[in-house]
Order: sequence, then structure tokens, then C-alpha cells
Amino acid sequence: MRLRLAGSIAIQGLGAASTFAIGVLIAMLQGPEAQGRYGLVRSAADLLLALALFGLPQSLVHLMSQRGASAAGLERLSLRYAGALLALALLACAVALLAPGMVSWVDSPLGLLALLVGAIGWVLQGLQRVFVLCRGSALQFSWLSVTPSLSLFVAVAVLLLLGSQHYEWALAASGAVSALLGARQLRPLRAQAGWREGGAAPMGELLGAGAHAFAQSAALALQPWLTLLLLRQHGASAADIGHFVFAAYVYQAFALPASFVSPLLFARISQAAGAGRPYAIRAAVLQALAATAAGSLLCVVLLPWLVPRVFGAAYAPTVTACVWMALAGPLVVLNRLGVSVLLGWGRFRAASVHALWRALLVPACLLPCLVAGWGSGVSAAAASWLLVEALCAAAVLVMWKQGQATGSSPLPRPVKDEA
Repeated sequence: MRLRLAGSIAIQGLGAASTFAIGVLIAMLQGPEAQGRYGLVRSAADLLLALALFGLPQSLVHLMSQRGASAAGLERLSLRYAGALLALALLACAVALLAPGMVSWVDSPLGLLALLVGAIGWVLQGLQRVFVLCRGSALQFSWLSVTPSLSLFVAVAVLLLLGSQHYEWALAASGAVSALLGARQLRPLRAQAGWREGGAAPMGELLGAGAHAFAQSAALALQPWLTLLLLRQHGASAADIGHFVFAAYVYQAFALPASFVSPLLFARISQAAGAGRPYAIRAAVLQALAATAAGSLLCVVLLPWLVPRVFGAAYAPTVTACVWMALAGPLVVLNRLGVSVLLGWGRFRAASVHALWRALLVPACLLPCLVAGWGSGVSAAAASWLLVEALCAAAVLVMWKQGQATGSSPLPRPVKDEA
């Protein structure tokens, strides 16, 4: 099983590599201002994705694993949901035609439509991943998971060859390709004997569990979007925004691997809970944190030397911000895995409290750091992210301890040696 998990993580590593490659290519070929524009478009797409998914992937896993809901019925529900989102997108673009310039970083209502189509394609693919996760293999899930990143890399590379910065069209292409390949992955699963077995989805529980999971994904997506917004209001230039987006790739170097493992961990804990079996994860979490801490220290040592030499003097202002982001790495991993444990064990309310805590901390930490003038605005924003992750990690540990005290935690209690 460990070999399959390692293979799954290795495949999903292609998605992380593609994400970083996009940032590197834009940095080298188009500069900090283009990097900032890409960051605004991508953060908007990620926020739309988180809002539109509404925590449905987690609630679908919960219903199939612990409530015996029919996979066929849930898939039909997913398709109808994506269709409704597309209708809303068309309506939004019709409104944009009547109010040009309503979205300053998208050139036209047609560009807005491209951005929305891309986000909706990712939403449908995100729901399709649930069925592959629960009914397929870890390797199938991993290949489907990297589809958005790989297709976006190809689409952005084409734009770079054309000398274009219309990144919303790359998002549209990635969303369409991801949804089509997701549908292709579901074909063999629909032929399985148990695909149509099970009851109807209880809508109240679907929405209730989804709302709690939604709080977490929305808080994560809101963090970069709100940070860029506050930076702009604080007087940051387009180049400053690009510098912060570049530094955030260091943060993603830790967040992406954790996001690869989190769904698998969540599904296994949920399935074990549905079967009444314990699922101990303490050792795995400690090993992940140890590896992450080593990677964090390596980044702290190498980045101040590496960034100016590879990307030139134009990216020298990002060095301090990159170091802050690297120091946050182990905390990022602890938070992502910790929330997956809470969701898998059915502690949706605790996960929502954690998400609310993060959403409140982002402006509460960022604004004082900007006012205090901790270096440049870019460095101050990165330092605030480290502070946010530290305070969120403390909250996760408290929630785990509370779970152990009430007997609802999946973490095994330490066994005391008898003298």
C-alpha cells in the first residue's frame, strides 16, 4: 500500500512541477508585472472554484463512505449542478456587457466568460475526482488530479509563445480539457456492479456537511485573493504584486504535496470510520512534518543565493519573502493534514471553526504587518502568512487534543509502559 501511495504522490508531483514551471516561465519571459496579472487571474479562478464547489467533494465522500448513497445518483446531481453554474456564468457575462470594465483585470466580457468556463470545468472535474477516489484506484485518482495543472501549463506555454498575457483563455482551455478527461475516467466506473446500488442522497446532510467543508476551502482560496487586494489598497505596484505571487510559489511547494495526500487521507479515515475501524495516523503525520522541516531549512539556506542568480536583480526584492514562506512550510503541512483528519472523522464543525479562524487571521495579521513596515510590503505580507499558519496550527493541535479527551479523535492515545 505504501508503494501505491508513493506512486500516487509521485504522479501528483507532476502537477506541482507544472504549477511551478508556469511561474518560472512567466518570470523569465514576461517579468514581474505579467506575473502579477497571472496571479490576479489565477487567484480569482481559485476563489471561484472554492466557492462553487461548496465543500461538495468532501460531503460526497462522506455520503458514499458512511451513508451508502448511490454513486450514479450523485453523479447525475453533479452534472445538473455544473449545468446550473454554466447558466449563471452566461448571465454574469450578459450583465458585464451592460457594465464594461466591471472586472478590471479581465479585458472584456468574453474574457470573463473564458475565466468562468475554466472555473466551472475545474468544478466539474473536482466532483468527478470524488468518484474516482471512492470507486477507482489511487493511481487513477492521481492522474485525474494532475489534469488541470498539466493542461494549464500547456495552455499558458502556448500563450507565452504567442506573446500574450490573456491567461483567462488558458484557464478556459484547462477547464474544458479537465472536465472531458474526467468524464472519460468515469466510464469504466459506471460499469461496476455497485455503481447504482445505494439510496438517494439526503440533501440536508449533503448541504450541511458540504457547508462545513466549504468553509475550509473558501478560507484557503480567500487568503491569496484577499492578500493581493489589501496589497493593492496599500499602494503596491504591479511589480510588487508579481513579487508576492512569485514568493507564494515557495508556499505552494509545501501546500501542493499536502493537498495530494489530504484527499487520500480523508477518504481512508472516512471509510474506516464508516466500517467502525480505527485509523491511526500519528506516525505518518510526524514523518511528513520531519521531511517538511528538512525541506524548509534547505529552502532557507538556498533561496537567498538561488533566486537572484536564476531570475536576476529584478527578483531580488522577493528573497526575504521567499524565506518567510519557506519557514511556514511545516505549519502549512500540519494544517492541511490536520483538517483532513477532522473532516474524515466527521468533525465538520471543528473544521469550520478552523476555517473561520484562518479567515479572520489573514487581515488581522496582514494589516498590522503592513502598517509596522516589516521590510517591503511584499516581505510584510509573507511574514503575515507565516504568522497565520502558526496560529492555525496551534488551533489544529488544540482540536486534536479536545478530540482525544472526548474519545472522538482518530489519533491513537499513547500507551503508558507499566513499571
